Amino acid sequence: ESFGFAEPIDEIVMEEEGAPEYKIQRLNLLAFPRDCNPVCELTGGKAAVELVTQYLTLYYVSEELAEQAWNGIIKKIAHLLSPLVQPAPIVGTQEERNRRANNIVLS
Repeated sequence: ESFGFAEPIDEIVMEEEGAPEYKIQRLNLLAFPRDCNPVCELTGGKAAVELVTQYLTLYYVSEELAEQAWNGIIKKIAHLLSPLVQPAPIVGTQEERNRRANNIVLS
């Protein structure tokens, strides 16, 4: 199974109790648009691997950085990061803005 634009060339899958918890795989940069190059979440450099979870996909320079990030804090907050990394919807009314602000505070 392949997630996103990645090609599972070298793949690391970490499992906890039978279900995959996360997957680290090399990026196929040719699958991205010409002007869209993924950048590392930690260093800001050109990403070479992606960390794929059931909630979101994050890009990193190396497998070591991706594993360190996962074991450090990402595994604890991955379910909270998904709404934060998505682009904000265009909200027109004051009521919709207040509702969105409340959702962010609650998560």
